Amino acid sequence: MKILVVVEHFPALSETFVLDQVKKLISRGHDVTVYAVGRPSGSVQHEDFAKLNLLSLTRYSRPIPRSKQTRILGALSIGYRLFSLYGLSSIFAFNFMRHGRSALNLKVLYSCANLIDEMTDFDVIHCHFGDKGVLAQTWLDIGLLTGRLSVVFHAHELCNLDVRSGAKKYSCLFRSNALLLPVSRRWKNLLESWGADETRVRVHHMGVSLLSFPFRQRERSKGDAVRILTVGRLTEQKGFSYSIEAVHGLMAETSIPVRYDIIGEGDLLEELKARIRDYGREGTIRLLGGMTREQVKAELYASDIFLLPSVKGKNGLQEGIPVALMEAMATGLPVVSTRHSGIPELIEHELSGLLAAEKDAADLLGKIRRLLNDPDLAREFAQKGREKVQREFSTESLIADLEATFLEEESLKNLGISR
Repeated sequence: MKILVVVEHFPALSETFVLDQVKKLISRGHDVTVYAVGRPSGSVQHEDFAKLNLLSLTRYSRPIPRSKQTRILGALSIGYRLFSLYGLSSIFAFNFMRHGRSALNLKVLYSCANLIDEMTDFDVIHCHFGDKGVLAQTWLDIGLLTGRLSVVFHAHELCNLDVRSGAKKYSCLFRSNALLLPVSRRWKNLLESWGADETRVRVHHMGVSLLSFPFRQRERSKGDAVRILTVGRLTEQKGFSYSIEAVHGLMAETSIPVRYDIIGEGDLLEELKARIRDYGREGTIRLLGGMTREQVKAELYASDIFLLPSVKGKNGLQEGIPVALMEAMATGLPVVSTRHSGIPELIEHELSGLLAAEKDAADLLGKIRRLLNDPDLAREFAQKGREKVQREFSTESLIADLEATFLEEESLKNLGISR
């Protein structure tokens, strides 16, 4: 199949799931092109992007000029070409009712520029995040592309909307024959409550490659330092202020050496540095910045406990089901997280890990203490965690399911059936 994958940035260091999907689809013989609205930010990039020469398969939206005059002149040129080729349907690029500020600031129009010359016919147009699905639906409505649309909904594009605004924002997808793929049951139920046709909505988890993350049981001798690890962007909904408080409490109550490392970049860097400094833990609670996947893997295998205290942010943002948790569980790390969003769909409390209440450092500390005091329980959770990932969150199985879904959609299209 000829597949177009539409994303915001590629490759984004915090979105390994996109890179994994692209790699797996290519390995299964599909003709894959990636269209990214923006180039990646940050100083660290995935090794596989260069190793597999994925740049040759990637197209980027034309950058919007900073100069207002240049931006308007460019928009006039793109708009003229669109109108001359596609007539009145080109007005979809200016539909601020559908796109809001992205239409008014000409982001949607500029996203059309490369498509005019480079890409037209695909079997599948596969989008990550709901707003990219709306953008791709606009390209289809204009006539820039053809293909069956599928849209993966993760979390942040859903959690700040009520029934009315959600139904309005994604109405063009609900009216079309787009396949909607939320990453958890929570978001599936939400989309259907907004008016999505339940026959077009299927839960499709993100996952990890079990081949890339082999299981390894952790063994720690009495008196050895405890290594606790967290991986994630330094944003409010990751809840790192609570994990830092919890680990500080652990360090204060135990004579065993404890080290806590946080891998990731983000806007809260200075705030978290200050909190660590206030606790006097600069040498034992460390912010390591962004790392490549291979570096993250090395840290996972060198650690004893994985901690991810996700919370609902003040801005309403939430997680989906964090891939970082899946990676940790696949390697055999016992995990502590929170009862947040879709996380309980991955971590079954008291079976494959422990879940604390959101924004409760004392509860987090209690869960960490329990794992340290009961090594047999930690080993049992580690084994059950691996089995859970293997059963429901293996990239190899998920990609096969996604491919089968695409082929089913293609067969229906060939038969002239729309459902």
